[in-house]
Amino acid sequence: MPIAKHPFRLAMSPLSRTIFAGRIRQREGYAEAVGVRHDVTADFYGCLIQMADSHGGQFTINENGTPAYEVVVRRIEGES
Repeated sequence: MPIAKHPFRLAMSPLSRTIFAGRIRQREGYAEAVGVRHDVTADFYGCLIQMADSHGGQFTINENGTPAYEVVVRRIEGES
């Protein structure tokens, strides 16, 4: 499989808080979108919920092999 010139990544817009998928070019201190960006915010949240459900409602994200973040997902009672 050929190697892409720019990697396909997820990134969050700091202004709109929208999560985009697309190709990026790494710059000094930030990433710049290259070409078309796709809004995948709802899909990303859905994946987080599915991941938490498959781990009993919570899971840990590691950095360098050490637990760094705990993600907890709970359904709000009365909401659907």
